[in-house]
Amino acid sequence: MAWMLRWVAGFVAIVFLVMATASAGPGRPVPPPLPSHPGWVAVAGGSCRPWLNGADGYGGMGTPSATGPHDAWAVGSCGTLTSPAYYRGIIEHWDGFRWAPAKAPDAFQYESVVALAPDDVWVLGTLRLPGGAPLSSLIHWDGQRWAIATDGLPYGTLFLSLQGTSARNLWAVVSISDESVPIRWDGASWRKMPPPGMKSSEELDYDLTLSGTDVWVKGEGAGRPALAHHDGSGWSQVPTPIRKRFGSIGWQVAVGRELWVIGSEHSAVTDDMEEDPIDERDFFARWDGRTWTRHPKPRPDCEDFSLEGGGWATCTSPDLLFWNGSRWVEQPMPPGGYIPNPPRQVPGTRSYWASTYLPDVSASESEGSDIMLFRMAAE
Repeated sequence: MAWMLRWVAGFVAIVFLVMATASAGPGRPVPPPLPSHPGWVAVAGGSCRPWLNGADGYGGMGTPSATGPHDAWAVGSCGTLTSPAYYRGIIEHWDGFRWAPAKAPDAFQYESVVALAPDDVWVLGTLRLPGGAPLSSLIHWDGQRWAIATDGLPYGTLFLSLQGTSARNLWAVVSISDESVPIRWDGASWRKMPPPGMKSSEELDYDLTLSGTDVWVKGEGAGRPALAHHDGSGWSQVPTPIRKRFGSIGWQVAVGRELWVIGSEHSAVTDDMEEDPIDERDFFARWDGRTWTRHPKPRPDCEDFSLEGGGWATCTSPDLLFWNGSRWVEQPMPPGGYIPNPPRQVPGTRSYWASTYLPDVSASESEGSDIMLFRMAAE
């Protein structure tokens, strides 16, 4: 099977393999099985192909969000890089056999998707209004149609991020009157949920990470980085692992009931206008609900180590690392060597969807990303 993986890596732009983690259901063609050897398999959508086959075409798809083996959604944008540049938002749906374009409101781009159920799908994007004006917005799929879902928010709200693990745990970060704030969907409208004692700043917007019913937010409090935790009923402050006078938290990821962060700290700054840090050191730490424990990087030679969602981490080596509950395990990077967003698990399986950036996908100078399927290695 090694020859097949090498073939996929070399010709990923034209390979079409599909996933079969469960029966395809009555009356539906049964997809071919995944290779027995764990690794990446190309499962390409078709909406961007006409753009990528032309000169200066561009196509980018984000990581899909799935509710099961036969239901997943992916969003992105396609267009041309030449003047006048043109972009069009794309939404695709996976039915267990193939990706197909889904009808959706006209948009410049779609940026992220959260699929909670086949009839409960949320997409963040920039819509194209009549006349061509852009509008940052959320749209919702109820199983029959798409509708704008910004109830409870003023017109012109800028959506910065969207995350969710269930219908009762759907969150976003928005900017209202140039001030960012976390918001939560209560089933009928969005409500502001600012953590007490925290705020955003010009240099630091709120950053959310979710796991189960737990929500962790990074912001600023008393002029320093601050962390807070929402357990489904209310906020509580979480101490930071910063031990020195100055510090920052660059990345955070929730894994189960734990929080992992990457940051830096220093005791003083220079007196010049640049205020360069003195004796700066990076740290990698885990919060278990009571205390912080510092850990070495999973690999000592790991440069630009960054935490991603769902227990994933990356290095510029490049390496892809996954936290299995007790240790960080190296996983193969997909063909192309780069994923713009962390993989997402297919519920009820050990498979993961991801998108990977693939330059020069055709004989032209087009650029784009394909949707990939990743199957975890059994340990």
